[in-house]
Amino acid sequence: MERFVPNQKIEVVHATNEFRNWQRLLELLQAAFKYQEHRIDPPSSVYALDVKSLMQKVQHERLILARTHSDVAGCVFAENQAACVYVSKLAVWPHLQGQGIGRLLMRGVEDYAYDAGKTVLELNTRIELTEIVEPSRGSASPR
Repeated sequence: MERFVPNQKIEVVHATNEFRNWQRLLELLQAAFKYQEHRIDPPSSVYALDVKSLMQKVQHERLILARTHSDVAGCVFAENQAACVYVSKLAVWPHLQGQGIGRLLMRGVEDYAYDAGKTVLELNTRIELTEIVEPSRGSASPR
């Protein structure tokens, strides 16, 4: 799945065992969730992550990446559970937000869920983040 963002070609891929850029992924997650500081209590679990815990996370969750030719632009984790696919840590670099990258990542999650035979995605958001909660209500796209 590809999309052109001004001056950048974005490709959405499932991370493989060859992925090694864990520190950059951690930096992306922390940068994308930084705006939540002082807005949510308790703080986001993203701040409890480190390189080792990210590497462990992908042992039981699918890591989907949005990439430019030279860098990771965004990411999302998807966990295949009994009744649904649970979505977590949807993140896009702040300077790239608003360009459709998050939507591309969610399409990657939808494809993963479809391939796994799941028809339900679960995505929890913090109620304090009204700019996320309201637009996401009923935003699932039917197949």
